[in-house]
Amino acid sequence: MLINGITFTLFALDKNFAINGRRRIPERWLLIYSLFFGWLGGLVAQQLFRHKTHKQPFKSLFFLTIFVDCVAVTLYLSRGALFH
Repeated sequence: MLINGITFTLFALDKNFAINGRRRIPERWLLIYSLFFGWLGGLVAQQLFRHKTHKQPFKSLFFLTIFVDCVAVTLYLSRGALFH
């Protein structure tokens, strides 16, 4: 929950910075936090603030973080089944 809150906040801050012409949060940090299971917070923030919903390649990389996390969780949960 904490990482999702942080990711949500980073997306919200970046949107605010973009609106006010301030220095932005690097996309790599948004993606790193998303990759470490913060993607749900990022996804909610994207939809709520309409931020980075169309920008490529960010959008593709963001959805890749979701895919990687889902694969990681699936492998973790099925680890016993893989060895039987």
